[in-house]
Amino acid sequence: MKFYLIRSRAARWFGVVVATGLFSYCTVFAQVGETGDLSGRVNITQPIRENSQIGSQEIIRLYSFSYGGYDATSSNRVAETPRVVIYLESPKNAHGLKISKKWKNAPKFVTIDQKNEQFIPHILPIRVGTVVRFLNSDSVYHNVFSLSPVKSFDLGKYPRGQYRSVKFDKPGVVNVYCDIHTHMSAYILVLDTPYFTQIDSTGHFKMEQIPAGEYRLVAWYGRWPKKSQPIKIIAGKELKVNITFP
Repeated sequence: MKFYLIRSRAARWFGVVVATGLFSYCTVFAQVGETGDLSGRVNITQPIRENSQIGSQEIIRLYSFSYGGYDATSSNRVAETPRVVIYLESPKNAHGLKISKKWKNAPKFVTIDQKNEQFIPHILPIRVGTVVRFLNSDSVYHNVFSLSPVKSFDLGKYPRGQYRSVKFDKPGVVNVYCDIHTHMSAYILVLDTPYFTQIDSTGHFKMEQIPAGEYRLVAWYGRWPKKSQPIKIIAGKELKVNITFP
């Protein structure tokens, strides 16, 4: 483990970089105030297979046979960049977090599209209380369902241009499937915290204007166990974190 300290009297700033296992972080001065920023990069060391599934094929088959057949073929699948979710909890749990003005308002409705026999996005993080609209943009029928304890539902078959809505009122992971097309699957990560984001196509992420204080940073991707570590947001500074998966 190496420590680096950079000082400049003229500029009056310093930075510290610490490498610790799978996480590394550094702090640099940002704007002064009661909030700080968080940014970083997620490094994916294991390739994601194009045909990777998030759920048990046996679960889908049992459900599909019970409710009327399934189509296990698809020629339209496109590999999606792993959209790792980054979120913050308080040190013990997600309750009692201070919420800055930037993060106060959350969308009441978000959409998961069904296009080219895929759920888009494949991973969707939302806050507790959010309504998800499942839109069908394909020329074929879809039937969205979940058997997850957090939220179970069956939206029935509906055609192109229509959507069905579900409100998610408990935190946790919801596995979503289509009983007609077994290759279709998605995650909905329902969070009891306003502070979350996803990495972009280059693996980078950023969250701004987070109230100063101690948090637990969690990196989540459905295929692998989540990574977490305690962090401290300092007012007027930016914390940079590097995370490696799996």
